[in-house]
Amino acid sequence: MDDRYFQIVDRCLLDWDVMQLFPGAPQDEYEAEAYAIAARLPGCRCESDVQQCLYEVFAAASVSYTHL
Repeated sequence: MDDRYFQIVDRCLLDWDVMQLFPGAPQDEYEAEAYAIAARLPGCRCESDVQQCLYEVFAAASVSYTHL
């Protein structure tokens, strides 16, 4: 995976804060999701592929959070 993908995705997720965790969460809160999304980006061919990727990564994350 190209580290630039991770850096861009990580910055976007921090700015977006989809789960509304900030300002209380650590700055690496979305790191696992950023790596997962960045790894899949090269396979995305259109906007809907990226949307599906985001959905799947955050759906999987929310399932793992409910089992803590």
